[in-house]
Amino acid sequence: MNNDVHVIYYGNDSVLEVSGLRNEISGAFLNSATVTVSLADEAGTPVGGAVWPLALSYITDSDGVYRATLVDTLGLLADARY
Repeated sequence: MNNDVHVIYYGNDSVLEVSGLRNEISGAFLNSATVTVSLADEAGTPVGGAVWPLALSYITDSDGVYRATLVDTLGLLADARY
């Protein structure tokens, strides 16, 4: 399990980005992958205000960069862990 800490600013849109996505065997950038994300609270309950999983869009000519926006209207609580 990945224990890195990432911050979502409460009450603001946040950009979620996966960069440099590559094929582990060949090392080639993956520019046509299906990349999705789900956001849940510590109990595993999906956060309200979006339909999960949320698709990240490939950024044209970026060599494996995918982005999505987490909108400020998500049902997040200040100082909570997700």
